[in-house]
Amino acid sequence: MAFFNSINNRQISGVPYAYERCALLIVDFSKEQPYLFNNSTELKAAGIISEEFNIEYRNLNFKNFADDILKVYAQRYDLKNLMK
Repeated sequence: MAFFNSINNRQISGVPYAYERCALLIVDFSKEQPYLFNNSTELKAAGIISEEFNIEYRNLNFKNFADDILKVYAQRYDLKNLMK
């Protein structure tokens, strides 16, 4: 998580095809229906990270990534291009 957090929200200027965001999917496949974690509180409750771990996973989860990447795309291009 620390690596993904370090490269997330970085500044990339002048390269229109490069995005400033990344996502890290943490999934529990041990259940009949896989569970996609949303935040550090859930990861701590599941024992995946320690209580002392101080990086917030919410900043790296897929939902926030998808929302943010679409906002970045909309600032650079017309969102209608995605529907073609």
